Amino acid sequence: MLPDLRWSDFTPCAPGLAVRPFFVPAGWRFPVHRHDFAEIQILISGRMDIDATSLVAGGVQLLLPGQAHAQLAQATCRGWVVLIEAKVFAELASRHGDDRAWPFRAEAPVHGRLGPGDQVMLTRRLGELYLGGGSIARDALLLSLAWAMAPSQVLGHEGPPWLSEAIEAFAEGDRLDEGVAGLVSLCGRSREHVSRVLRSSCGTDVRSLVREVRLRLAERRIWAGEPVVAVAADCGFRSHTHFVAAFRRRFGCAPGQLRGLARGDA
Repeated sequence: MLPDLRWSDFTPCAPGLAVRPFFVPAGWRFPVHRHDFAEIQILISGRMDIDATSLVAGGVQLLLPGQAHAQLAQATCRGWVVLIEAKVFAELASRHGDDRAWPFRAEAPVHGRLGPGDQVMLTRRLGELYLGGGSIARDALLLSLAWAMAPSQVLGHEGPPWLSEAIEAFAEGDRLDEGVAGLVSLCGRSREHVSRVLRSSCGTDVRSLVREVRLRLAERRIWAGEPVVAVAADCGFRSHTHFVAAFRRRFGCAPGQLRGLARGDA
């Protein structure tokens, strides 16, 4: 095992945070090691094995302070590594740990996969922080990353089976234009009961969840090359202006910009 890596070995770009881009060739290895800080690996392209987890493009892995791990690049890999000082990580956990959508829990390492819109948003914020930033920019990045890493919690899979089944049926698209009423109907319970269960199990409310389902479906379809106006209407947004504003707030870019990136536009 390699000697422990320590937070004092790195130069932060924001209080308690260091951000680095990386590019490694296929076959690159980092033997088993530990460090006294939390680490988040964000893979933009390639395939990286981190112990038993295999990350592909869009993959994210949180490594906790003191967690032994090794890495192997199965293909040429490009991405970002975010290092979080242990005391900052603990402060964020104490502030947000009761939120069911907060994935950075102490009891387990966390991995997930970012959608294309989240990749665009986070890559932009990572690039800005790489050049330097303050604690507000740091917290904004980590909170955005936390929400992006928590799709199962946000979309109700920590709740009872009837809730996850209703959300999956709603996300298929046929009832998106019905909004809150459509989701509640699929649950087969009163709106008040659905709201209580969502709040206790997922830390969100019905209206916010409906908006998240609509935006994530829109994100996937726009990335697949479908026309923005048609996607907005199909996903239940009656106002195109409202859709663009909501999409920009959620993903940090306009729908047309994401479609341009999917086409390879500069």
